Amino acid sequence: GLETGATWQYRTDGGTWATGTGTSFTLGAGSHSYEVRQTDKAGNVSAASSASTFVLDTAVATPALVLATDSGSSSTDGITNVSTVNVTGLESGATWQYSLDGGSTWLTGSGSSFNLTPGTNTYVVRQTDAAGNTSLPSTGVNFTLDTAVLAPVMTLAADTGTNTTDGVTSNATVNVSGLETGATWEYRTDGGAW
Repeated sequence: GLETGATWQYRTDGGTWATGTGTSFTLGAGSHSYEVRQTDKAGNVSAASSASTFVLDTAVATPALVLATDSGSSSTDGITNVSTVNVTGLESGATWQYSLDGGSTWLTGSGSSFNLTPGTNTYVVRQTDAAGNTSLPSTGVNFTLDTAVLAPVMTLAADTGTNTTDGVTSNATVNVSGLETGATWEYRTDGGAW
């Protein structure tokens, strides 16, 4: 809306008028109100435009991932039987994506959580804010979703006596096999307490 041959000025947050050049000026970082006015060749000064507020946002923080529940024998090992992962540090109005292969492929997230894929994967997350800035991917985190375990097997260390398969023995040792690495186990006698 500049007249031919006119000069123009702008100001930020109701401050001092600055002389403009060409047909644009650069926003200051953050949220500010701006006004413009022009002076035509005859020296007439226009009224100031209505103040408009613009937000210059050039960066967005990297979100983070945390298991809703790190179940099992350790609460910090990333091995769980609960599939929910919470995404923290999301900006209001941002969209976000997560990856289960360390950032090679991305899936669109919704809300503030997603579900793990069975097995062990390296998960990362990133967000794009309302201004269009995309964060760096988060540091890769290894999570293991394990929702099943096989029953272990008991065998006598030695089935002594005249019949080697009758379960009658003079050796009190029972061997337990089929245990997963890192698993804990229990036993009970005659259906009693574990």
